[in-house]
Amino acid sequence: MGNETIDINIAKSDRLQPLINGEVDYYTSVITLENFSKIALFGGSFCPYHIGHDTIKQSAEKILNMPVLLELSIKNSDKGMIDYIDINERLEYIKDNHYILTTAPLIRDKVNLIKKYNPNCEITFVVGADTFTRIFDEKYGIPTNELHKFFKENKVKFLVFGRNGIRINNTYRDLLVESTEAAQFNMNISSTELRNKENGN
Repeated sequence: MGNETIDINIAKSDRLQPLINGEVDYYTSVITLENFSKIALFGGSFCPYHIGHDTIKQSAEKILNMPVLLELSIKNSDKGMIDYIDINERLEYIKDNHYILTTAPLIRDKVNLIKKYNPNCEITFVVGADTFTRIFDEKYGIPTNELHKFFKENKVKFLVFGRNGIRINNTYRDLLVESTEAAQFNMNISSTELRNKENGN
């Protein structure tokens, strides 16, 4: 049993090595980015992947009428690179879903990555209201009006799920996929809180 686990981890490490070494900028469990005419991504740390994530993913697929890929960046915009062990652990959580691993920490980086391989691809990001608000935080170095224009020019939409009663700024309504189901979503489960419980904190 122990040897099987080691073999699995080695295989995963070999598979991810080019991504971590910077030889490629994404790895996907499905077809390559060039083959999508449109794509929907649900990004997160997924540590762990829980029922709230799964409910959002399934609901988004129904609303958008298309598959949703889980997206995990191996670079965190605030904390830097995620290590091997951490990446493998997160892959264990999401292994039953289609997913894409990228080196793109910010939404704008993710758009540029997809457009690099597929300039005409229409992109929808599935996000919580808290994440959508954070996207426009100027601490990441991009003025909000410039980012708004960038998303419109690149055919980027957002399907935003309710979170903690956070209200969406009307300035960005033209970027949204309108959905009452998503707006009224109310399942506030935190991966951080789940990890703390597991660790007895």
